[in-house]
Amino acid sequence: MADARGDQLVSPSFARNFEPIRDMLMPLLGGLTGTVLEIAAGTGHHAAHLAAAFPHIEWLPTDIDPRHLASIEAWRNHVAAPNQRDAALLDAASDDWPSQAAVTDAQPISAIYAQNVLHIAPWAVSVGLFGGAAKCLGAGAPLIVYGPFSVAGDMIGDGNRRFDTALRAENPLWGLRDTVDLDKLATQTGFSPAEQIAMPSNNQILVFRRS
Repeated sequence: MADARGDQLVSPSFARNFEPIRDMLMPLLGGLTGTVLEIAAGTGHHAAHLAAAFPHIEWLPTDIDPRHLASIEAWRNHVAAPNQRDAALLDAASDDWPSQAAVTDAQPISAIYAQNVLHIAPWAVSVGLFGGAAKCLGAGAPLIVYGPFSVAGDMIGDGNRRFDTALRAENPLWGLRDTVDLDKLATQTGFSPAEQIAMPSNNQILVFRRS
């Protein structure tokens, strides 16, 4: 968030990452109807453009930070995709977030998407994400997570290793999550282990499907 235009916070990685993310999401979301629930949408920069890229789906962005919620709404107004819903307050670490009004009103939820979230949040957010997704998603529906991960202990490049070290120095509860740990959490909550899709800059898309 190196720049801001009024309430619009600008994601510095948007120009580099948006098109590869959109293109990789096309086969995952292209055939769906209903609502995609985005967890921790941050600036909303990506959310507004993803909503425009998938006009057949209602896009519901959420976040816990009031400044982010204002930015999500500012980007929504700027891009003006008619299928993007009002930004909703949601704490992904909460045990009962699926019962919050915005989520309840959004049924059916066809997919849940989280981008660049798990490494800058405590492990409790990962636990809450899978627990909430298990209550929202039907059989075969995807939980899609994008970001940097370690893969069975491998940081996938020196850049990710340095990034992980910097994150943990800033907050000991942060850091790149390992696919083995996420797969264990997935199976405990009724999801398949991740389909791993390599992305630019040593990022990954992980797709967990509801059993």
